[in-house]
Amino acid sequence: MYCVYLTTYNGSKLPMFYIGSSSIKKVNSGYHGSVGSKLYKEIYNQELIDNPQLFNTKIIFTSNDRLLCRNKENYLQIKLNVISNPMYINRSYANGCFGDNYPKRTGINHPLYGIGPMKGRLHSKESKEKMSHTHTGENHWNFNNEVPNETKSKISASLVEYYKHNVSSRKGKKCTPEHCKKNGDAHRGISHSIETKDKIKSSLKNTLSKFTKDELKSKFGKPKELNGMFGKIRIYNPTTKERKILDKFEQIPENWIRGTGPKYQTSMT
Repeated sequence: MYCVYLTTYNGSKLPMFYIGSSSIKKVNSGYHGSVGSKLYKEIYNQELIDNPQLFNTKIIFTSNDRLLCRNKENYLQIKLNVISNPMYINRSYANGCFGDNYPKRTGINHPLYGIGPMKGRLHSKESKEKMSHTHTGENHWNFNNEVPNETKSKISASLVEYYKHNVSSRKGKKCTPEHCKKNGDAHRGISHSIETKDKIKSSLKNTLSKFTKDELKSKFGKPKELNGMFGKIRIYNPTTKERKILDKFEQIPENWIRGTGPKYQTSMT
């Protein structure tokens, strides 16, 4: 019997995860994977000797077919883009392609090419530099923050369940009211700059101009009665910070204003 396994490392010298495949017997006997990259090989092997308690390996897929396990391993590694993902120790895919030797997934070879507002378009060099700048060094959202072992364990358990059943751990779960409020407060009051609005408007015009009115109606149109807010308005109380939804023809109560927040300064009489 063979398997695909996920090794979790709870130290600070290596990335958190490693995906590999081997025999079930070997994994059950304490095998945690073999790292061959120049970047991590020496550190990985030394940590296995000095701190074996920091490694935990779980089987996430089994089969009698060795090739099937290898293909499953390769599929997961490609899906997670492990060679570029800083959370994974893997520097190669199971098919033996290392780093830049793997077929490029840019331009028309990218799996999302031709989908969404970037259909048929590529990011300019300037855009790439801006995106890189906002996600590296001190600009990275998790810069200088070490992930707690408890959080690593939760992520590991969640990934194991996902790989076993191909179902997200969030399926069927709803955000708590506190979480929803936190997300709402974090984005409320934020608006695009005039320059960004003009770019969005221009992009939409170019996209929609390719369709006739009938085509647009069949693609995007729906009866207004199906809109959950049809015939209703939102109101806000600046004093109590409450928000409500009223029938369109109801009188707005005293001390309430039309809208969702402080940026709306007019009321309907």
